[in-house]
Amino acid sequence: MRSTCLSLLVLGALAAGCGSQTVTTTADSTGAPGNGGASTPTPPPASSQPTPPTPAVANVGSTIVLKGDNDGEQITATLLAVVDPAHAGSFFRPDKGKRFVGVQMKLTNSGTAVYSDSPSNGAAIIDKGDHQWQADIGEIEPDLGSPKMAPGESRVGFMTFELPKGEKPAKFQLTLDSGFADQTGEWQIDKTAGHAVDVSTSSGGTPLPSAKVGDAITLQGYSSGEKMKVTVLKVVDPASGGQYMTPESGKRFVGIEIKLANVGTKNYSDSPSNGASVVDVKDHELQADIGEVEPDIGSPKIVPGDARVGFLTFQVPKGMHLRTFQFTLDSGFADQTGEWSLGG
Repeated sequence: MRSTCLSLLVLGALAAGCGSQTVTTTADSTGAPGNGGASTPTPPPASSQPTPPTPAVANVGSTIVLKGDNDGEQITATLLAVVDPAHAGSFFRPDKGKRFVGVQMKLTNSGTAVYSDSPSNGAAIIDKGDHQWQADIGEIEPDLGSPKMAPGESRVGFMTFELPKGEKPAKFQLTLDSGFADQTGEWQIDKTAGHAVDVSTSSGGTPLPSAKVGDAITLQGYSSGEKMKVTVLKVVDPASGGQYMTPESGKRFVGIEIKLANVGTKNYSDSPSNGASVVDVKDHELQADIGEVEPDIGSPKIVPGDARVGFLTFQVPKGMHLRTFQFTLDSGFADQTGEWSLGG
């Protein structure tokens, strides 16, 4: 049985200077005499040689600005805390001989394009023995998940890692675009700092379509002809589940009733809960549960001109105040996301 004790590696604010490093190599310009008195050709200058991107380096508590592959994609990433060992949800246990380690991040969209990604795909821990460990699917809550953020918006949440007992984490790395972007940020997670690396920000950009409870937003799907008019009808907080459904200890059910109307030219077939999330006033994001609050929206198949009404269910910690509801078609894979204010 694992200890229930959390060992929080804090992560205070020491003014340690840190920043990205640039490595410059210099060619040898001295010609060596050879046969017939000919000298060895001078190598081309180092500036003509391609140099791989150098990771920006910081400490826990620090911020790194990372650019993605797409124009206008820029994220200001702050490593807030490392919890080692960490507890997961009620039904999650680490593999035998391992423990959970939670890395809490704050991601702020400081670019001009909407940021949509699964950050854990581009996250890794390097231990003191130089072994690299990839992130798990989010066992530690609140999980960072797969956020969709308009310029200026932020998310706070955990990434989960399983490390063997005895292996000590030394570094954390994050790369945008599920690990495919060119730039990688690196944090020394056995140190603390309050220094910011390139804390430039950008303003402007196109926000997510936004509304309030009772309003409708028309969203485009991934396929041509897929268009749905989505209305948030009401929010029930707290909500009751079915006869045998109860929330986990310390949590409550929140039900969000939506209406999906097919205003396109193509049949709509989806599991809407996969593309639904709520964000609290502290930027934590929670994904929808399988439908405990009835009638559940389910997995409807809606022909053009038809509609469905039902609930999406969320398990929300007691005391957490919700700010916004977000919804994306095609189980979250469509390009456009609607956002409704819940009042906070």
